[in-house]
Amino acid sequence: HTISSSIQHIAIMKFTSTALLILLSAAGFIPSSARLSSSLSSLHQHDDHDPAPGAPVQIALGHYHSCAVDNLDNLWCWGKNGTGQLGNGRLKDKNTPTLISLSFPWEEKTYPSQIVLGGHHSCAIDNKNNLKCWGDNHYGQVGNGQWNKKRLPTLIPLSNGAAYPTQI
Repeated sequence: HTISSSIQHIAIMKFTSTALLILLSAAGFIPSSARLSSSLSSLHQHDDHDPAPGAPVQIALGHYHSCAVDNLDNLWCWGKNGTGQLGNGRLKDKNTPTLISLSFPWEEKTYPSQIVLGGHHSCAIDNKNNLKCWGDNHYGQVGNGQWNKKRLPTLIPLSNGAAYPTQI
């Protein structure tokens, strides 16, 4: 089991044949089991050694937003989005999981190897060991040397020739 919590909600992910993801919320932005299963394909029964395609394998929570990585290497986010913390390029709240791309238009597809969420911002390390962050940046928490919010995943350069990130 994996348990994750934030100031406003809690997630419990049970690794079974269905990789069942159970979310409880005080904020009202957590999808129902039916919406989650249709969006993430996570609740379809398969045999004990073959989780359903699209089953969640990682979950992260912010104050009012959540993200999950599925076993097909897709990143899904949902919840409040007033500062771009979902990473879909918009500022509209989403109460169902929304597919988020970590890739830039000029590069081949990258996928998340690790995700972490702050109160109103999000970060991921992709399969090429790049750190990408987005969302609220009022205090510089995105890490790009600016102060404006980022609605899409933004590459964060590490200073002084630092090695690539391995964990966040």
